[in-house]
Amino acid sequence: MEGLAGSSAGFGNSRNAWEEFKPYKRQNKHTRAREASSSASSMDEAPPPPGGEDPYIPQDGDLVEYPLPEVVMADLQDGRTHGVGLLVGRNMDRGDASKLPPELLDLCEVEPLRQEEAGSSNWICDELDTGAYVRLGSLRKLQMKSFDPRFDIWQIGSELSPGCGGPELPEEIML
Repeated sequence: MEGLAGSSAGFGNSRNAWEEFKPYKRQNKHTRAREASSSASSMDEAPPPPGGEDPYIPQDGDLVEYPLPEVVMADLQDGRTHGVGLLVGRNMDRGDASKLPPELLDLCEVEPLRQEEAGSSNWICDELDTGAYVRLGSLRKLQMKSFDPRFDIWQIGSELSPGCGGPELPEEIML
């Protein structure tokens, strides 16, 4: 059968149909943050953020170190003071930010990440942890080497602060 050789043999026009429906995929703040990560990791020199913001201030889609709440530190008791996460939302970027009290404008939502394997530079979403809400001033922006959108894997290029890391997971998790 001529024309069916190669890695995409037998798929026909399915790839074209998928591309047609991609724009209609439901978007939320998590998918937008991943898209921002994907575009940031694909650029060598990131353009300045819109509105003339400081490039060192974390934006949506940036990897950050964030302080763990006292309750979480007491519960985990693993010696960590900071975690690694993906910044998925800032109150100052909301459409109703002008209606918020000034003390709430610097709150951010961070999606916690964990290491894929102990000692690995690959970080993935921590499904067992809930989102963290922290102040923008307490975040430290981390350099991202790359982002694999197929599996939501981030590679961090920065050194982590002492006391910062992902949760220690046991060898086997019984569900």
